[in-house]
Amino acid sequence: MKKKPLIQRDFPSNRSFTRFLDRIKDQYELEAKPKLSLQRRYYDTFDWRLYRNGYVFETDDLKPQARISQHQPAADANLLMYRTCGIPVLQEQKPDAAKGRIPSDRFDVASIMPGPSISPESQRSLGVVATAGDEKCGLVSRLRTFGMRGDQITAILRQEPDFAQNFDQSELRKFLTQFLAMRRLLCQGEARVSVEPFEVMDKGGKVLLRLELEKYQRTDRIGRYRTLLVNCRFNPLKGYYNICSHLLDLIDADIGRPDINGDPLLVILSADNKLPGSYTSKFNLNFNPEMTIGQVLAQTLMFHIDVMVKNLPGIRDDLDAEFLHDLRIANRRSRTLVTQIKRVLPPAKEKYYREIFSWLSNETSEHRDLDVFLLDIPKHLAMLPATMRDNLEPLRAALAERRNKVHKRLVQVLDSEKFRGFSSASRAYLTAGLRDHFQTAIGSQPVLTTANQVILRVYQKMLKQGALASRSGDRDALHALRKTAKKLRYLLETFRSLYPQQDMENVIMHCRKLQNILGRIVDFRVQQNYLQGLADDAGNAAVFPPATVACIRYLIDAYNELEGEAYTKFAGRFEHFSEPGVREQFKLLFKVIG
Repeated sequence: MKKKPLIQRDFPSNRSFTRFLDRIKDQYELEAKPKLSLQRRYYDTFDWRLYRNGYVFETDDLKPQARISQHQPAADANLLMYRTCGIPVLQEQKPDAAKGRIPSDRFDVASIMPGPSISPESQRSLGVVATAGDEKCGLVSRLRTFGMRGDQITAILRQEPDFAQNFDQSELRKFLTQFLAMRRLLCQGEARVSVEPFEVMDKGGKVLLRLELEKYQRTDRIGRYRTLLVNCRFNPLKGYYNICSHLLDLIDADIGRPDINGDPLLVILSADNKLPGSYTSKFNLNFNPEMTIGQVLAQTLMFHIDVMVKNLPGIRDDLDAEFLHDLRIANRRSRTLVTQIKRVLPPAKEKYYREIFSWLSNETSEHRDLDVFLLDIPKHLAMLPATMRDNLEPLRAALAERRNKVHKRLVQVLDSEKFRGFSSASRAYLTAGLRDHFQTAIGSQPVLTTANQVILRVYQKMLKQGALASRSGDRDALHALRKTAKKLRYLLETFRSLYPQQDMENVIMHCRKLQNILGRIVDFRVQQNYLQGLADDAGNAAVFPPATVACIRYLIDAYNELEGEAYTKFAGRFEHFSEPGVREQFKLLFKVIG
């Protein structure tokens, strides 16, 4: 990211900042500039991917005071370069006819220059990112480090931020993509920010330092604005950093050193009773060996069902594909538990949960398949020769239309009495299970007894299936092995807190590496089968032009080649997974002899 030094301090109140200004006036000249009001919004993904990586993405809506756009000024215009919220902007200005000068700007003025003398190249060298005055509105955006340390990327947006690939600014798009992937940015909080610029000058009127006071405000229940945070940014001119240090010493002596871990984001979220990073689909419960398997199963199922419920609004609103993906993973993990850890639940309840998780898997399967294929369109285009790429559009459009229909059907499923009854009744039932261990003999057993048995049984099943798949090369055997590998990994991750951390990380690593190879092989086969079905469908012959069918068949051949390449790596990976040393790790860790 670009390095932009940022010095800032929080004040307990507006009154304390006023006292600070009075102390400045004792030693320097101080001039207040016109105020600015803006709406600041904070964005992150549903699972807080930016926050978890130490970043904050915020936008400033400057309407109606300023409208930001890519605008070419008239040849006879004057340009005023100013900074708003740390972003250099050029504004077209007409000379004041009465006074023969350029009117004072509402922002912190850096310099005034005649328009024709500033070429696009010069603008870039000056760091100008936009011009103001056009009717086409944009949003000033910043991606910065948490805690306002000063590292940031700035850009002008043409629309509300959503997906990383839709950002025009290449540096910002590239940086966001590595964190967001396919997730959408959502507005997590907002506040009105009143910006009050000041210039600190020596007695001769020379500007030494610029201050930018930001007051974060929200409306209360009766519509009055209430100040949440008073923050001041310091922008010393080159050569006058000692003045800035002196003023910071005055603040520290008056109100003390600030909390270096603070950030306005936390204040805004707190006003909405939000906790950043509060949602995660990653299983993170910790258990102890004194617990029973019934208690562990109850807590784990509650966690996964809670994940499903939290993702429902995002699925209904079709915000991004990861909402459904998280629901499906939570469902698969739950299904693994009730199918592999048997007789903990009473027979009727075990049957009910097996059926409900299977039903939900089937009902969400086609939607997920379509999501995956449509998300992979850029990859499919890259696999095709350049001369064929335009011919893939009819396929993309047809699948997108099909997905819309499937999505409406899925929303009906999730709003059905069957699903709502399952999600609402499960919490009460599982909470009772925490107390009475589901009133079964197995449910009352120590958790380690069952965990050891189940994990070793699934591991041994994997060894048998893997040996068969290695000998035969049968694709169905590989698919079965992949499903078993997923079950083993889900079980390991569920019970990982009960075992030594490093030992558990080692066995999970072995499982993950094998699962990754299996995933590539099976996914390539699934893509081939899906495309083959589209190509063979007689109805599609009338829908797709011959050139599109040719694209489909080209992709089938390409995926077949990729599958073959992945399969050549399977034998070596499985040999490593099943070697005596790894087997011994499993036996020792899960205390099974033989």
